[in-house]
Amino acid sequence: MGAQLELFLLDHRKSDDVIALGRRGADTAIEHIAIDGELKQLADFGHSLGAYLTGNHSSRPTPQELMAFGGRLFHFLFRGALKSLYDRLPVGAVSKPDPQAYARFLAAMEKMR
Repeated sequence: MGAQLELFLLDHRKSDDVIALGRRGADTAIEHIAIDGELKQLADFGHSLGAYLTGNHSSRPTPQELMAFGGRLFHFLFRGALKSLYDRLPVGAVSKPDPQAYARFLAAMEKMR
């Protein structure tokens, strides 16, 4: 099996964006990603998800909300050169989202609460 895709977010002393570095073996891509309202919305959902999973929030996200969050997060991070790097991954190297798996995960977490 080939090298895995790694993604790093690096601070570069500028307050309105970060540098995203993606690499897979010797193949590398760099993009600037803005720290903006979209990121705040993603972070807010992530915080509410974490609060639910730790028992500090009663509202359980639906599988559709989780799928939408995953899609928005992917498109936020993988743009430009990073998306090109992702697109060069071999067929079968990326797992496909499974709404039923999310539902099973949430049901298991509910039992643990």
